[in-house]
Amino acid sequence: MHVPNLKLSSTEIIQLITLSIAVLAVSYVGCTPAVCGDQSCSTSGGGTAGLSDSGLSDSGLSDSGLSDSGLSDSGLSDAGLSDAGLSDSGLSDSGLSDSGLSDSGLSDSGLSDAGLSDAGLSDAGLSDAGLSDAGLSDAGCALTWCGSQCVDLQSDRLHCGSCLLQCAPGSGCQAGICCPPGTRNCNGACRALGTDPLNCGECGRSCLGAPCYANYCVAQLLDPRENSRYSSSITAFGNWAYYLADHGANLPGSPGLFRVSLAFDAGLPEVLASTGGLGEGLWVDENAAYVTSTPAGNPSLLEIPLDGGQPATLTSPALGGVVVRGGVAYYFGRSPDVLMALPLMGDAGPSALASELPGPMVTDGQSLFWVDPIHQLVKSMALDGGPVVVLAADSAPMALAVDDDQLYWASRVGIRRIAKTGGLVKTLYVAAQADERRGIAVDHESVFFTNWGEYTVRKVPKDGGTCTLLSPNQVLPTGITVAGDFVYWLGGRGLLRIAK
Repeated sequence: MHVPNLKLSSTEIIQLITLSIAVLAVSYVGCTPAVCGDQSCSTSGGGTAGLSDSGLSDSGLSDSGLSDSGLSDSGLSDAGLSDAGLSDSGLSDSGLSDSGLSDSGLSDSGLSDAGLSDAGLSDAGLSDAGLSDAGLSDAGCALTWCGSQCVDLQSDRLHCGSCLLQCAPGSGCQAGICCPPGTRNCNGACRALGTDPLNCGECGRSCLGAPCYANYCVAQLLDPRENSRYSSSITAFGNWAYYLADHGANLPGSPGLFRVSLAFDAGLPEVLASTGGLGEGLWVDENAAYVTSTPAGNPSLLEIPLDGGQPATLTSPALGGVVVRGGVAYYFGRSPDVLMALPLMGDAGPSALASELPGPMVTDGQSLFWVDPIHQLVKSMALDGGPVVVLAADSAPMALAVDDDQLYWASRVGIRRIAKTGGLVKTLYVAAQADERRGIAVDHESVFFTNWGEYTVRKVPKDGGTCTLLSPNQVLPTGITVAGDFVYWLGGRGLLRIAK
């Protein structure tokens, strides 16, 4: 078709060029400098490489509303533009960059994809909005789509572990596993925590050969004699647990010092020697056992050979706790009440260290720590001498335990600790009932204790935290010690143990 020659002004020529650019921009719909799957749409080279405008007609496109504002004609030449019919033939998109051109608000209606190549563009993960649905989820979804629903495969009963895998009625989905009522997913298997001796009360808690009942390991009764009395003194040394008890007519040698094997099949306890009284303090080392007891009403410090034999009276009177360190026995005398030291070798007699009332006593090898029950104080003194130091005042402090850094004790308040050098007192456990009868022991990570008034055996982390009930419904539990994987304690039922 012949179009008459027209003379156009420079302004009209720019408007025509602007219209041509708009047509090219529309043909480029579908790729913007945004994220496409895992790659960005590249416009390197400044061209529309791979995208052809062939087949795209400018028919029906109006230049109304299109302005040349922000578009520069720099680098654009009207060379090749003929005013004859103003054909787009000869218009090249080379040198035209799509940078800064957005397809927002542009519709693909009326645009044909004929001639558009998808070379280099992947539709993986692309939605019809040009956005990937990867990583998009509803609130609370675990990023898994099952059909048209976004679900959590770890807890959804209708999609447990995988889509459409439904749990049976009454069962729950726990960490992607369907578990029946009363069970819990423990490392991929449903376990009945109330009765499973390998997962008793919580996943991974083993009763070490004992049964599990009602979420607790059943305490093993090692000394089952009835109608007996048990001291609060118990300690573990070597392969044995040593304790003081009075079995009366049930066992010859009572009251006396007993021991039981720490082996799993411990067997019945054996008596080492009669102590003539129930006894208060107990210390065991590689040489002998040392006991403060009251034979014939006379409080004495006894030395008992570990391989059996008659006890020897070292001195009298002697009360309260006893500690042996460096060949010296430390104990409390009477009339007056005094802390005493007795060399075990040679002819030297006992010597008074300080005027102190008898009570429980422990050592870390460098200092003595004890309780003043009348004044309700926790005290210490260096083994090589020096002043008595008051570490803390408390409501009825009682049993003590010590480690490398801290001193622990039980009181009416609960379980408390302080640095061996003094400082602030930290409460690790607050007792539900105020009671004066508790035992305490420590290992490398926990504090174990009995509670007479609550009939319980518990443990708490040494730095504080959640308290764990190890054994409920214990009859009058008192002294306690830790050895290996077990906790041992004395009570109204006898000597018992439980996995710690």
